[in-house]
Amino acid sequence: MLPVSLLIWLILEIGGYLYFGRHVLGVDWPAAIVGAAGGLLGVRAGINAITWVFGMALASPAPRLGFARTARLMFDEYLAFLLTFVLVIPFERLWMPADRLAKGKQPILLVHGYGCSRGVWWLLRRRLEAAGHTVASVSLAPPHISLGRLEPILSQRIEAVCAATGSPQVTLIGHSMGGMIASLYAGIRPERVASLVSIEGFGMPDSQPADAPERYARWLEQKRSGMSFGPLTSLDMLAARMQRRQPHLTPERALWLAGQWTTTDPHGGLQYRADPRHKMVNPVLYRLEEAKACWRRIACPVLWVIGGAPEHSVSAQAVFNTLDERRSCFARLSEVTIDNAGHMVQQEQPEALAKAIEDFLSGIIA
Repeated sequence: MLPVSLLIWLILEIGGYLYFGRHVLGVDWPAAIVGAAGGLLGVRAGINAITWVFGMALASPAPRLGFARTARLMFDEYLAFLLTFVLVIPFERLWMPADRLAKGKQPILLVHGYGCSRGVWWLLRRRLEAAGHTVASVSLAPPHISLGRLEPILSQRIEAVCAATGSPQVTLIGHSMGGMIASLYAGIRPERVASLVSIEGFGMPDSQPADAPERYARWLEQKRSGMSFGPLTSLDMLAARMQRRQPHLTPERALWLAGQWTTTDPHGGLQYRADPRHKMVNPVLYRLEEAKACWRRIACPVLWVIGGAPEHSVSAQAVFNTLDERRSCFARLSEVTIDNAGHMVQQEQPEALAKAIEDFLSGIIA
């Protein structure tokens, strides 16, 4: 795993600096420790500098920031790099402990989106816990599991969280696919859900029966040939790719997320913490009328969180063009739009998202 690999690397690197200072240069311990710290910081400054050289060479034709803002951005990115690869990832168990489920408090359960894991909620979970909430999480897509088992996994996690806290209900907060699954569950088991927050999870485009033959054919071909991810050469490459898809994602958050999304393979390279089979087409058609029938049974208050800079893909536009039709299925629906955020709101504007959720929950509790 990447955290263990980085921790071992840090130990070896610092040990090497100390050995060189003490036994090669012959300095005393204080000087050796200062030298080790300087080496640690200097190497990472060099890595950041190389990244910036490539970044400037491949820069998009965006307006120049000016010297002061560029220097501030470089410094902030350097601090984020140190935080991510010296403090956070090597000591991930300290930063991402197991869920703390307190007895007697109604819990919040965070449900991630497609291709992600519970790690995407790191910032939001801390903010909600600081506000006094009991927060649980779930990973719906570990390797080697089919998408058809996601709803039962959510149901099992809800039952476990309710048993651990003694609460008969949970608040569900889901993003994208997680919002869709949480919304279906809230209609199937309305007595279990006290409130629901769906972040950019408003269902999928409706499918037509005529789509079935081609989808089944694609599914069979993908089953035959297998699925795989493209090569990962570096965390910087993945972070840059994420920023192209999420323009409002800051460089430091992109790099931190890249570290969370990947691990080391048996050959020492990088690989995703995901199963490529999740990229397979779903042979089962999405039937909007079935989803709407579940939504109409939801009894709790519902908050829709919409990114203020929506995607322009064909599928996203098909959903947004029918939002009024989907809205009409929810009896107690509220909405909030988060500016300067696209689909990945919890990554691009975690503070604004946390405030919107806190305001929503405060209104319900009040």
